[in-house]
Amino acid sequence: MTREALDALREGWDLEAKEARGRYGLGAVPRSFWETYSAMANTAGGRILLGVREGKDHTLEVIGIGDPEKVLGDLWSTLEDRKKVSANILSRRDVRIEQVGTEAIVVVDVPRAPRGSRPIYINDDLWSGTFVRHHEGDFHAERDRIRRMVADTESDSRDVVILRGYTAADLDQDSLSAYRNVFSARKPNHPWLEHDQDTFLRQLGAVRRDRETGEEGLTLAGLLMFGAGQALREARPHFILDYQERGLDAGAIEWVDRVMPDGTWSGNLYDFVRKVIPRLFADLKVPFELDGGIQRRDETHVHEALREALVNALIHADYDTTTPTLVIKRPDGFEFRNPGTPRLSIEEIRAGGVSDCRNRTLQTMFALVGMGETAGSGFSRIQRAWREQSWRTPGLRVDMERETTTLALSTESLLPPRIVDRLRSTLGEAFTGQDETGRLILVTAAAEGAIDHARICELSSAHGRDITLKLQDLMRKGLLYASGRMRQKTYSLPETGHALQGRLPFGEGEGSPPSDASSDSSSPPSDASPPPSDASSDASSPPSDASSQVFDHTSSAVSEILAACRGRFQTTTEIAAAVRRSAATVRRYLPRLVAQGLLDRMYPDRPRHPGQAYRTVEEGR
Repeated sequence: MTREALDALREGWDLEAKEARGRYGLGAVPRSFWETYSAMANTAGGRILLGVREGKDHTLEVIGIGDPEKVLGDLWSTLEDRKKVSANILSRRDVRIEQVGTEAIVVVDVPRAPRGSRPIYINDDLWSGTFVRHHEGDFHAERDRIRRMVADTESDSRDVVILRGYTAADLDQDSLSAYRNVFSARKPNHPWLEHDQDTFLRQLGAVRRDRETGEEGLTLAGLLMFGAGQALREARPHFILDYQERGLDAGAIEWVDRVMPDGTWSGNLYDFVRKVIPRLFADLKVPFELDGGIQRRDETHVHEALREALVNALIHADYDTTTPTLVIKRPDGFEFRNPGTPRLSIEEIRAGGVSDCRNRTLQTMFALVGMGETAGSGFSRIQRAWREQSWRTPGLRVDMERETTTLALSTESLLPPRIVDRLRSTLGEAFTGQDETGRLILVTAAAEGAIDHARICELSSAHGRDITLKLQDLMRKGLLYASGRMRQKTYSLPETGHALQGRLPFGEGEGSPPSDASSDSSSPPSDASPPPSDASSDASSPPSDASSQVFDHTSSAVSEILAACRGRFQTTTEIAAAVRRSAATVRRYLPRLVAQGLLDRMYPDRPRHPGQAYRTVEEGR
């Protein structure tokens, strides 16, 4: 392994370096290795380097291991000790010895643990020995998160649980009648239609009898699908379904149309789908197509994909969390966010062919009326529809800290002519002289505001290492700047590039870079760490005239931030949650908004105060 390859390991990986020198300097598996092993396995996987030291400036220094074979032997023997670690998820290909110059190091690639093995814990202690990754740190998992991991492990379907005290009387009869009518229209000869309502509900799985205990009652699936409003609120107080239709410049609390439980309808899943699907389809251009050469077909693959995206968000959601399910429609695309991380890896989801649904009874209920697939082909259908339209590749993001999954479907072209033309006129030969991968990276950064290594891998057929080298080359030439580290590292255009974009669709990185655009070593903050980033961003100088144009108060990101801070002081973390953007993105806006007189600081004389917060300056104040 070359030094260049070692540095490239950072890209696309959650990476942890450990000296692992041992008592006599020959090498040993450090105790902290097992905390990192647990954390990476329970989160999104990662890579551990033994025999490497990470400096304060985040550079990697190769220390080397004197006896790497002994380290491997100790590693494998400990992995089989169930009093030390709950499960071994490593294969031989995940652990290897690499030579860097004259020194040997051990590289351990930790995959995300399969559902049946999570949580991975150490020291024979589930509650104190379960760790998760936040940015590049290992933290004890909260008990609620551990319980959710255990529940996923113990049950193939989370929605079969019988709710004590709930019966078919807690269902909304209009919802149930509407469902049965559609079921009858699609399957007029189905034998279930001969049964009365109680038997029909049992056949669906909405009512179940436990054969071991004899307990019988309404299942979670039945209540979620057909429940009446009051019963839903009592059983799941945090269960909220939210659809928002926003204009291009609508802020986080502004919308053109909205559907959420307001007492005028049941608030259950089936009624939500009935209300939302016509709204999703409303502005789609339906081409004239013939089905079988005779009849006009009024639905395209795009219609199918949107219906699939909506149903997938509902059947894969974790309804034991406090996070609502959110659907957003904009003129330039759609976004579907559900609580809970997927049971499969992103790679498995994209490959298709495998299905591991968190709520299989709900999945069956939707499939019986022609909504949703059960063969693991749902995401493939979405990709096909977007590919046929030459739209930007669907973006699937998993937020491990907030435990949410978001599918972003942009209807922008993969290479929007307006952005290509502007980059060509602004950057000239620096843009036109790029190869296909370079142009794709620059256009995507302009279109989405901020990109990362994984996003470019989604869009490009280039090898991951070649993408890493291209990103580094663009940074050296001043065409990109970076923020964050390793898997959290994002890349954006310099300030001139941002000025040419106009509105940035679906990007969490809208805005201008910090004053030191070459810096890429700042780590995204966690809630557990002090927030010096607020202070350091506030210390930057006021914007130039060019950046003032970028931060025009009519832009989407700025209007959302100002709306979130209207009437009360908000910290950076609170603002980021309200506008659904990264804290790093919000942090780039704050000093300029303060300089323009659009925001007040809670501590105006102490910009680096750890509790700094911001409030919108009202007219006349």
